[in-house]
Amino acid sequence: MNNQAIRFSSIKDFFDKKNEILLYKMVVPYTDTYLVSFKKLKKVEILDENNQVIISSNDSFKIDLVKNQIVIVKLYKDSSIHADIKVTSLSFKAVAPYEPINVVNTKKFKTHGDNLKDPLQEVEISATKRDDKKGIYINCNNPEKLTSDDIGKALSRVDITNKKVFFTFEHNNLDTPFYYGYQVKNTGKEDLYITMLNFGLHLEGAGCWLGEKEWIDFYNVNFRYDENMSDKQKKSFVDYFNFTNKYKAPRYQPITYRIPSGKYIYVMCGTTIDAYKHINVYKSANKLICGGCSNAAILFDVIGQAEGAFYVYDNVNQIKNNTTHQGYVVKRNDHEFGAQYVGYDNCHGVVDTYFTATFNDATKSQDIPVTYVNYYANSLPEKHEPYMELKESKHRQHNRFWVTHANNQGCSEAIGSDMTKYYTINEKGEEIVIDKEHLDGRGELANVGNWMMDYMDYFTFVNQGDKDREIIINMKNTGSLCVLVKNINGKVIKSTPMFTIMHSSADGEEYSIKKDFNYKVTIKAHSIKQFIVEYNLLANSCGYVKHTVTLK
Repeated sequence: MNNQAIRFSSIKDFFDKKNEILLYKMVVPYTDTYLVSFKKLKKVEILDENNQVIISSNDSFKIDLVKNQIVIVKLYKDSSIHADIKVTSLSFKAVAPYEPINVVNTKKFKTHGDNLKDPLQEVEISATKRDDKKGIYINCNNPEKLTSDDIGKALSRVDITNKKVFFTFEHNNLDTPFYYGYQVKNTGKEDLYITMLNFGLHLEGAGCWLGEKEWIDFYNVNFRYDENMSDKQKKSFVDYFNFTNKYKAPRYQPITYRIPSGKYIYVMCGTTIDAYKHINVYKSANKLICGGCSNAAILFDVIGQAEGAFYVYDNVNQIKNNTTHQGYVVKRNDHEFGAQYVGYDNCHGVVDTYFTATFNDATKSQDIPVTYVNYYANSLPEKHEPYMELKESKHRQHNRFWVTHANNQGCSEAIGSDMTKYYTINEKGEEIVIDKEHLDGRGELANVGNWMMDYMDYFTFVNQGDKDREIIINMKNTGSLCVLVKNINGKVIKSTPMFTIMHSSADGEEYSIKKDFNYKVTIKAHSIKQFIVEYNLLANSCGYVKHTVTLK
């Protein structure tokens, strides 16, 4: 049995000749009623952490459990070597990638005050990458256009021991068939436990340029776009986006795999012939891809010692005993790749931002003023050496908007603290970092735009006045976003999931498709309103998102 508790989830495992019983120490994610179903097992038992039996059954059952409760799951072998149970949370059927944290406590706010004196002040903005030393974000976008030189190599190779891993990639594919595969290998002596949490994959087909299906699957919500376009706009839309508005979230439930020492599986794509027990995660394996563009975002927990490697290959023999790590390619065969990156950051791949404002009847209609501290170099060096560190200075900004998803070395209004670091190796095998504080391998400002990272903006509005007021949350982006709004408990507000489509055609403005994100909400007199706007900048679109909060 594992010493460190894994998430209470579905299990796919195997009995061996020595074991008639399999044990798992698990922690409950939600206070809820769970349906536990299974076949080909003699019996399933759930015990508490003191080994007292809560339930014992030879058939499917429901059980009420409490968040963070520790339980022991006990599986009894029947005639099959397969040990499979399905665990479904009856209230949380659509599992979100990330839960809200550090929600603002409203008890300190007053909903009444002097209605003749304006209480509105500049809102202090902070955008922080979520980091509790347990998460790792891995992204692969280099080389963006794959070539035959990439075949049989690991583009990324990272130690993911005891980490919650958020892996994303976007590549323009080869014109000859090949496999993608994110391989997780047990590099320790004890059993490894992998719990798949969220899974989004768009290998080919309509909408693959920006990963329409990928984000619907990953967030477990049906993002939609506004179909109200002219015929010319529709043509431009199909040429660039080609979304379908037909994909439905599959609502994957978390599932745990146990991997023995020295063995591996592919948590995304790959091939079953070489994977431990021919495991096929979410039926994504054995898919040859040729041409077009592919995207993915997957989230999984690792309990144990492990290495994650992202392979591109056309023959399984290329994966056997493979120790390659290509890393960052700047230039190859006279083709430049240096403006796209590969690497990892020591964070969860989610940015938390807090915005709290108090107003009353004396407060005029306006874009609410904000202030924030950012860091950038007052002047850039005349000589640009690859990977050169920039000398940053502290700056205090006072605006009526703020900017995310941009390197503030080139955009002084960008908040900066949200930006990704890329820890990787260069073509010589040397360890490097590419971020806003360093030049990249070209000796240029890093083209870091935080594509494919999750953002959560926590809004708290206090209306001390006698009149209802309207708030408009606006995001103006040069790229494209998937956006949803949640209540403060993390439940998605109906009809809010949407794609924002931003594209300017070279054929003229009449072809342009422009859709900002706007969310309007009424703040009742003498009340407090809280909600979360969660969004993700889609790969293959442009960075830079301008945020404005308007009080009407």
